[in-house]
Amino acid sequence: MLRFPLINAGVDIDDVSSIYIAESSGLDQLIERLRNCEFSPPLYFLILSAWIRMFGDSAVSVVIPSVVFGVSLVPCVFILAKELFEREDIAMTSAFFVAVSPLAALFSREVRSSSLIALVTTIAFFFFVKCLKATRKQRLLGLGVSVLTMLYTSYLGLLLVGLMVLNTVAYTRFPFKSVVFKPLSILGAIGCAVLGFSPCLLLFIEQQKFSSFWMSQESSNPLFLFSSSLAATVPIPWNASFILLSFLLPIAAILIIWKTLRLVYRRDLINYVDHHKAHAFLLCNLLLPILAYSQITPLLGSQRYVMSFVVFGLIFWASLFVAAEENVAIRLAGRSSMKRTFGVTILAIVLIVITFIEIRSLSSGDRSGLRKFALDWKSRKFTHSALLLTPDFNSYNLIYYLTREQRVAIPQFYNTFPVSDQLTPANPKGYVEALNDEDSISRILQWIENLDVSKVQNLVVVCDQTEPFAKLSLAKKRSGALVQRIRSRYTEVGEPLVYDSKGRSFTAFIFKLAEAPD
Repeated sequence: MLRFPLINAGVDIDDVSSIYIAESSGLDQLIERLRNCEFSPPLYFLILSAWIRMFGDSAVSVVIPSVVFGVSLVPCVFILAKELFEREDIAMTSAFFVAVSPLAALFSREVRSSSLIALVTTIAFFFFVKCLKATRKQRLLGLGVSVLTMLYTSYLGLLLVGLMVLNTVAYTRFPFKSVVFKPLSILGAIGCAVLGFSPCLLLFIEQQKFSSFWMSQESSNPLFLFSSSLAATVPIPWNASFILLSFLLPIAAILIIWKTLRLVYRRDLINYVDHHKAHAFLLCNLLLPILAYSQITPLLGSQRYVMSFVVFGLIFWASLFVAAEENVAIRLAGRSSMKRTFGVTILAIVLIVITFIEIRSLSSGDRSGLRKFALDWKSRKFTHSALLLTPDFNSYNLIYYLTREQRVAIPQFYNTFPVSDQLTPANPKGYVEALNDEDSISRILQWIENLDVSKVQNLVVVCDQTEPFAKLSLAKKRSGALVQRIRSRYTEVGEPLVYDSKGRSFTAFIFKLAEAPD
C-alpha cells in the first residue's frame, strides 16, 4: 500500500544508468558497461537484464523488481528479529517498522540494488545468527550461499563480511555461548563465499579507480555523516529523525559511557553483554558499519547505500519500543487491555499516515524534469532545433525518455558536453580528462558553427540545475562557461524554460542560429 504509489514516479539518471547496463547484448558487454559506468557488482544488473527481456523497459516495468524486493524485506526482517529475540511481539514490531519506514519505501521505487542488498543481507544475517546458536551443515550452507549473494549484490557486502568475522571472534569470548557453536566452521563458510567472490575483485579494483569521477573530493563532517546515516534507521521521515537524534545522541552517549565504565570497574561487562546478546549484536552491526562508512564516503544524504544497516536499526528501535510499551502497560495495569491496545493502534496509524504523506508528496510528480522536456519535444515545441545537453551524464536519461517512453526519435542534431559529436556521455575513464581539456568548449562551439542552418534555426541547451551535496564543481563551472560563450555569440530567444521535478530539475536555453526560411 505504501510502495505502490511510487511505481509511476518515473526514472532518474541513476535508474537509467542501470537500464543502460542491463540492456547489454550479452554478458561481456554488460561487464564492460559495468566497468565503465558503475561502481557495483553484476548480480542486480543480471536480474534486471532478465526482467527487461521478459517484460520490457518502461518506467513502470523496471521498478517492479525493486518493489518486490522491498516488500519481501518485511517478512524477512520478521524472521531475523524473531531469531534474535525469540519473541513474536518484537519481531512483529520490527516488521511493522520496516513496512512504514519512509526511506525503506522510497528506495523500493529505485532501479538500483538498494532493496536487494537489504533483503539478501537480512537473509544472510538470519543464517549467521542461527549458526551462532547452533552450527549445523544446512545452516552453514545457507550462510555461505546468502553471503555470496550479498557480495555479488553490493561491495558493502565486504564490510558486512568483516562484521560477521568480528561477531564470530567476539562470540568465542562469551561465557554462556552455545555448546554447538563452531567458530572455525562459520569462518570457513564465510571464507568460501569470499573465495567465490574473488573473480569479481578485479572488477572492484578497476572500478575503484573511477568511482568518484563525477563528484568533488571535499568530505563532509564525519559526525554529521554518522548522524545522517543513523537517522535513516528511525521509522519516521529523515528530517524529523535527524533533528530528534541531534538532541538524543549526546545524552545516549553519556549514559552508555557511564554504564560501560561502571561495568568495567565491576568486571561485569562480558556477562552483561552476554545476557543482552541481541541488543549487543544489533548495536555492533549498526554503529560500527555506519562509523566506518562515514570514513569511506564524503557523501551526505547517501542513505540508500546503508539500507543493510537500516534493518539492524529498525529492529533495535522495535525492541526498545516494545520494552517501553511493557513498562507503560505495567503502570497502566489497572486499565483495560482494550485501552492499551487502542493507544498502540493510534500510534501505529500515525506512523502509517506520516509515511503515506511523505511518499505521496514524492510520487505526485516526475523524478526527472527531462520527462517533461521529452513531452515538449514530442509535441514539436522545438521544431527545427539542434539539441545540446550539459552536464553530459544526464544524456542517458534524456535518450531514455526520447526513444523509449515517449517513442520519439533522437534529434538529428544532438550533442553532449564535454565530448563533441557524441550521443552518450564519456565513461568515467575519459570524463574528467574531457572536462579538464581547455578546448572542450571550443569544440562544442565549432560543432554549433558547423550546423546546417537550412535544417535547424535554433539551438536548445539543456542544463542540469540540481545542486547535490557533493557538488559537481568542475562540470558546473564548465557548463556555465559554455552557456556564457554561446550567449555572447548568439541571440537568446525568450526566457529560459524551467523543467522542475521532485528529483532533478533542468533549464532549457534557446538560441537563434538563423532566420527561419520563408
